[in-house]
Amino acid sequence: MPVSVRRRPRAASPRPGDFSGINSSKSAAVTPPAKQSTRQRSPSPSSKSRSSSKAAPKKKVSAPATPKVSASHVQANLYAKYGDVLGLVALLASGTNLSILGQYVADVPINKAAQLHLLVQFLVQLVVLIPRMLAASSTATTKAKRKVSTAQAIHLAFISIFYVAGFALSFAAVPRAGTALNQVVYSTSIIVMAALSYAVLGRVPTTGQGVGMAIAFAGVAVASQKAFRDAFRTLSGKGGSGDVGIGLALSVAMTLSFNVSTVLLERMHRMPRTRHAPLSSAFVQLCQVSLGVLALASYVCVMTIPRWNEYVTAPLAKEGWTLKSALLLYAFNGVCSLAHSQIYISVARGGFGANGTGLVNALRTATVSVAAHLFFCDANGTGKARRSCLDHGKVTGALLIAAGGTTYVLNKENGKKKRS
Repeated sequence: MPVSVRRRPRAASPRPGDFSGINSSKSAAVTPPAKQSTRQRSPSPSSKSRSSSKAAPKKKVSAPATPKVSASHVQANLYAKYGDVLGLVALLASGTNLSILGQYVADVPINKAAQLHLLVQFLVQLVVLIPRMLAASSTATTKAKRKVSTAQAIHLAFISIFYVAGFALSFAAVPRAGTALNQVVYSTSIIVMAALSYAVLGRVPTTGQGVGMAIAFAGVAVASQKAFRDAFRTLSGKGGSGDVGIGLALSVAMTLSFNVSTVLLERMHRMPRTRHAPLSSAFVQLCQVSLGVLALASYVCVMTIPRWNEYVTAPLAKEGWTLKSALLLYAFNGVCSLAHSQIYISVARGGFGANGTGLVNALRTATVSVAAHLFFCDANGTGKARRSCLDHGKVTGALLIAAGGTTYVLNKENGKKKRS
């Protein structure tokens, strides 16, 4: 039988120039062992968490540390809660001091037509305010902080005019009516403020506020009945003191002027926010004081300097005063007036607004009446000295004014309703 021989298949001969077979055979025959990478593979998050949970020791969870409360933090909290009330107390104290000091200024033997007292007061305020404004302007980072819109400029002009006019009328009224009676008339700010707030701010008084205004008006009538009776005698030609009637009229005009300034200030700060930043109280005061200095410096140059001997030198020599002592008293009054104005603006911009200033004016009637009795009362004297003494009518009137003002402000939240 023929024997079949099984042959191995021969490898195909490579084509000329084709070395792929040789290279592949070499690589297949000799395969070098894979080098172990020295870099370790980053474990997966699950494996890492498992390994860390096993390896990491358990930490003891300590109780959270009690935060330390600093004195400044406590003061900030107290101011946030009671800042408006503290502002009212500060305004009451500074206003009472300013009223008593105003009586001393009125007694300086310089003719009030010279208006030196007002010029010195505004000059002192200007000297104090300029460094504050320079410091504030150096910290301003944007141009918008230094710009004043047209509406703000118009408001500032009228606020400053009524502010300066109020002080001029006040210094003219106190020598004739006395500081106690001037304050009684000024306590009608609650009624005047309610009317102006309705007309300018659209704030409608509630029934409770109306009751408060009625009580305050009754207190004004009781406290000033003698002065009004004296003024009525003067007008009817039956005697009386003409100075009292003029003083009352000037006090009424002063009250209206100051309250118009306050309401316009509140209206300006309640304007819609635009790219113009709200004006600071220091800037508002600077505008008021600058207008006062400009107006009074012009008046003194035109009216006072040509009559210097008649207005200043002769009256001082007659009463034994020196010009230096009079100017120092005027300057101290200017510093106190600046502090009072700063507090006044802060209260007007605060939570109580213009109503808070009206309350303080009502309460100040009682404090000024008591202080005037202690400092200026002379039962055997005449004029201002006798009108400064307390009697049953003034005490009753002051209590009624304080009660009416408190009743008015306690209803302030319900009173902030807009007219339809």
